[in-house]
Amino acid sequence: MTEHTDTAPQTSVKSGRGDRVMLGIGLMIGAMLSMSILDAVAKHLVETYPVVQMLALRGIVILAILFALMPRAGGLSTFRSANLPGQVRRIGYSLAAPVLFFTALKELPLADVTVLVFGGSFFMTALSVPILGERVGVFRWSAIAIGFTGVIIAAEPTGDNFGMTTLFAVSASIAYALLMIETRRTGFSDPLFTQTLYPAVGVTFMAWLTTPFIWVPFDFADTGWIALLGIFALTGHFLVYKAFGVAPVSVLAPFEYTALVWATILGYFVFNELPGNQVWLGAVIIVLSGMIIVWREARLSRSQHPTLPTVGD
Repeated sequence: MTEHTDTAPQTSVKSGRGDRVMLGIGLMIGAMLSMSILDAVAKHLVETYPVVQMLALRGIVILAILFALMPRAGGLSTFRSANLPGQVRRIGYSLAAPVLFFTALKELPLADVTVLVFGGSFFMTALSVPILGERVGVFRWSAIAIGFTGVIIAAEPTGDNFGMTTLFAVSASIAYALLMIETRRTGFSDPLFTQTLYPAVGVTFMAWLTTPFIWVPFDFADTGWIALLGIFALTGHFLVYKAFGVAPVSVLAPFEYTALVWATILGYFVFNELPGNQVWLGAVIIVLSGMIIVWREARLSRSQHPTLPTVGD
């Protein structure tokens, strides 16, 4: 039984649909901030180390944190999953998504890869219908389309370098969408710690199977960067898993676009990159698309509350 099903029953007025959705949205925005910091750190490291080696070293940090927390989370019982096939699939998606993303990033401009990967919101929304049985109306599709338009404006893809390598970015987008779908599905039966533990152990194990054959001598001056890579990866994934445990995939999908806002801020303060006018315009459109979803969910929540039983607020 997951934590959210114990503390937020659907029949409760105080923790009803609207509150749970808003919590999920807040968690997703925080997750995108963590992921953006992760990308900034990875951008620094990927110039020196192979992607798989980065994942292997990052995994040591993540597992050290998880194993330290494991006794409080239930010990070895946290490996017990009610949906083991789903967790195995999540391991595969959790490995494929970053490997494909950073492989594409080595060959394509960041703007091009960003646009392609953000297309995962469309895959997520589309796949949530047949896999999870979620209902997606015209309103949500429209909000996602508006947000994606903002991404295109802000990223301003050149199109000059699109070729076979584009398939890596598209595949990364699909892998990430499938990971989020599977996370939502396994979240109904497995606790959050188990959700975090399986991909951490699986990805680290598989990365170390390959790393000895491609090893680049490690500079211990980069130890701090590797630690940050692990910390922000764990934090980001934790928040994502929690978000998809309390809110529908199709609602959360547009809020992935906030990663572009965080990336713009980090680019300015960390890399001294001044965003162009198209980035600011795109960022405004992206935020507005998210606010449309917030307004819609708040309206639906208010309209449904009168029909719920009174429990004494």
